[in-house]
Amino acid sequence: MKKLRHSATAIAIAAFSLLSLSARLPATEFMAEGFDSQQTAHIGLNNGVDATVAYVDYTNMLVGATTHHIPEAPRQIAGSLPGHGVLLKMSYAGATANERIANLIALDDAGGSRLTLTDNYRLRFDFYLRVSPLVTLSAVGTPTQAGTTEDLVWGVGYQATSPMGRLFRSSRGSGVWGHLATEGGYGATTTGGDAGLWVGAATNAAGGRSIETEADRTAFFTPAFGADATPVPNCPANQWVEADITVGAGKVTVEYGAAGRTKTKFYENISGGS
Repeated sequence: MKKLRHSATAIAIAAFSLLSLSARLPATEFMAEGFDSQQTAHIGLNNGVDATVAYVDYTNMLVGATTHHIPEAPRQIAGSLPGHGVLLKMSYAGATANERIANLIALDDAGGSRLTLTDNYRLRFDFYLRVSPLVTLSAVGTPTQAGTTEDLVWGVGYQATSPMGRLFRSSRGSGVWGHLATEGGYGATTTGGDAGLWVGAATNAAGGRSIETEADRTAFFTPAFGADATPVPNCPANQWVEADITVGAGKVTVEYGAAGRTKTKFYENISGGS
């Protein structure tokens, strides 16, 4: 798979919530974050020196020299400001892998301690991965022009003291964590490719599981994101994607789906969650 490079990455995130799950009772929301402002958000930061985090109105958002008008997130938190979210922006040039990462961490209060999660719960959030309009496709449908390395990393049940990302995993983490990228190359790589998942600490070069083959395009990417996705078909770029990470009985289920599409289980019952 051809790895693409671009000078800037932009990821908008909105509608973050945590639900407590029980086999006998309906799911109960015990935390919700609308990202209205940095002062009120129950969110901590763990980011490299070349990454910035900003609370924005993504319906009229300036990134570099380009103004973006992103539609409302599909699961905006009730009572929060319309069209508000958090923008993660990293510059590729001149930075190491560790510096091109921004992690958001759930806190028990604004400016408080890390939220400790136990028992069964579901982490839900919406995210929007921007891909440069410079990206074009070859005759076989893979990207051919430098444009993007956008990807989103999530984790549950881990405590990392330094920023953690797709290509900088080292031995900092525990629990379960993974990523979803926008490249659409559909060729297996040792660095995890288009969707990856890891359990416990991992080395810098090897992922536990990856989903990115041609067969995976039909089974996972097309139903989740659509063959009509642009500029890269079957990929989550330039559209809101809903992510549901469910922890139950120490196992993790990961579901992705673009707004308006049925969610697809990318990983089911992965042991190691807490």
